[in-house]
Amino acid sequence: MHLPSFTGFSAFKALATSNLLAHSAEQMGTATLMIVAVATLGAGPGSTGAIQALATLPFLLLAIPIGALTDRSSPRAVMVTGELIRLLALVTFAMLLDAGQLTLMLLAILGLIGSTGTVAFTIGAPSVVAAMVARGGLIRANTSIELTRSLAIAAGPALAGAVIGWTGAGLALGIAIGCSMFALMLLIALPAHGHAKRTGSPLEDVVAGTRWTLHHPLLRPIIVTAVVFNTAWFCLQGVFVAYAMGPLGFSPAQVGWTLASYGVGMIAGAAMSRFVFQRLSVGAAICVGPIAGFTAMAIMALSLATAREIAPAMAYFLLGAGPIIWTITTTTLRQSVTPHHMLGRVSAVIVTATAGARPVGAAIGALVATWFGVEWVLLLCLFGMSAQVIVIATSAAARLHDYPDEVDTVPAASHVAGVRS
Repeated sequence: MHLPSFTGFSAFKALATSNLLAHSAEQMGTATLMIVAVATLGAGPGSTGAIQALATLPFLLLAIPIGALTDRSSPRAVMVTGELIRLLALVTFAMLLDAGQLTLMLLAILGLIGSTGTVAFTIGAPSVVAAMVARGGLIRANTSIELTRSLAIAAGPALAGAVIGWTGAGLALGIAIGCSMFALMLLIALPAHGHAKRTGSPLEDVVAGTRWTLHHPLLRPIIVTAVVFNTAWFCLQGVFVAYAMGPLGFSPAQVGWTLASYGVGMIAGAAMSRFVFQRLSVGAAICVGPIAGFTAMAIMALSLATAREIAPAMAYFLLGAGPIIWTITTTTLRQSVTPHHMLGRVSAVIVTATAGARPVGAAIGALVATWFGVEWVLLLCLFGMSAQVIVIATSAAARLHDYPDEVDTVPAASHVAGVRS
């Protein structure tokens, strides 16, 4: 079959569409996997937790190698390979389900393989966007990418649940497979943007990229803020259902609608982002996400005393809206200051740090809830969100008036353009 070749603006539209389809496939596949694990294989909380934990491993173990590969080859090729891996995992899932051969161990392995595709897509996409879009259009391009991702995250699980309730898991998997196939076709048709042939070993590349990222005066506070935010965020995530159905007395339906507020917030944040970027400096826009996280956790802590029915939903809405603006602004900053031949490794370092904070936060939340009670977890999360606001608000990134130009040397404070003294 002959695939069209995209160039210019049509290429970006193809990339945005593939982003929507790929994340829809991911969300529908993941939701179907968890529903099958519980409804068909009788998995309990321990088993589902183990499956979800295994699905995070590629973010921790493979992000750095994939980032190095992205910088040594073609980012598009990395994304194509990742989507092909996801497609193979979904097809295998459907075949095993149809044959009645699924086990919890096989589901866990399929979840791990599928998330490998997500890692490749996440790391490759910023490099492809940076190569495809002029510097002045990065903020709009990243907004479009995040909006399509938000739509997939909000709609994918709901669609999977509705389809499974209507006809069973087979059709839901079929839709996910179709989305992944079309995403793969669009990615293959994109123009290739390779890198010049590199000398030295991949390990040297990884060390150089990590050192460059951690020493950059703008990217370093971004990483620290993201780590603290995600630790606090997943500290809450690990205990929220127990808190909602325990002290708050929520029904399962109330819990579901509260969690859905997160997806609604993501869509709203992406839709409002252009308004924010037109009226705030870059540094102020970067601070919007952390401030929203602090405000959300303050509202959640307020539910200990009052507004117990509405406060959690408001908090989850802000936890969706603020981080989307953060992702758009910080991705654009990363693309602006990072030489293109290092963008894969820099993205990988940030993904690894962020992903690594999440299981740590969940474990902290579980331990504090066990020893002191779930109420203390909320106060600890509020403290964490306060800390990440202080980190970013006192950094050079918060003083940016506009996005600085890319520099091709190891960063030093004197090289940072656009920072107000």
